[in-house]
Amino acid sequence: MLYEHSAALFDIRYAQKDYAAEVSRFAALAARVHPTASTLLDVACGTGLHLQHLKTRYRVEGLDLSADLLQTARERLVDVPLHQGDMSNFTLGRTFDLVTSFFASIAYLPDVETMRRSIACLADHLAPGGVLFLEPWLTPAAYRENEVVHNVRRTPTHAVSWMYVMRRRGTVAVWDIHWLVGSAEHGVTHFVENEELSLFTTEEVVGAMRDAGLDVVHDSRGLHGYGAMVARRERWSPQDTSAIHETLAT
Repeated sequence: MLYEHSAALFDIRYAQKDYAAEVSRFAALAARVHPTASTLLDVACGTGLHLQHLKTRYRVEGLDLSADLLQTARERLVDVPLHQGDMSNFTLGRTFDLVTSFFASIAYLPDVETMRRSIACLADHLAPGGVLFLEPWLTPAAYRENEVVHNVRRTPTHAVSWMYVMRRRGTVAVWDIHWLVGSAEHGVTHFVENEELSLFTTEEVVGAMRDAGLDVVHDSRGLHGYGAMVARRERWSPQDTSAIHETLAT
């Protein structure tokens, strides 16, 4: 099970991310392509750090598969509706002006067919005129196979280290992550978690969006270098396309 032991370390693992800056750039994009947007659904919301900043701008809700990550999000966002569900098979019974899936969460889907079902679910939750913003992950060509990754974080109460080798099985990235967690209360503990992430091609993700009835603009940079797909049912004009690229370039 994903994050079976490391859910409590999620925010430490991603402490380097500037969630406020990412939300600010996303909101600047949304203001240009959907200036009247007032509602937002964040899919694969994790511990709610994007939502913490988004809720100052929109009426927000979140969805995630992990009960443990949602527990942290609920403590952080006591006034935000949060739903436990699979991003490839969920129905909330309402639609939103903006639907987001940040930080390459789609890569945790196991195969292309599941990814396509997920895109269809996301599209089904768009209100008329609504915009879907999705951050993909590494393509097969960009994946750095056999690279050794080592990270260290310190907090006032913990020292955390995790290391893995970026292995590959076909179009799946396979990580056996070795964690060392030290605290005065529990001493030093070690555990291993397996993560498997799908290396979808850009064409596969864009094709799934088009088959879901969406018009897609792909920006190769996005918010943090992995790219972004910005989609809606209505056709994007050349001016819209330029606005997307210009905003994400700043």
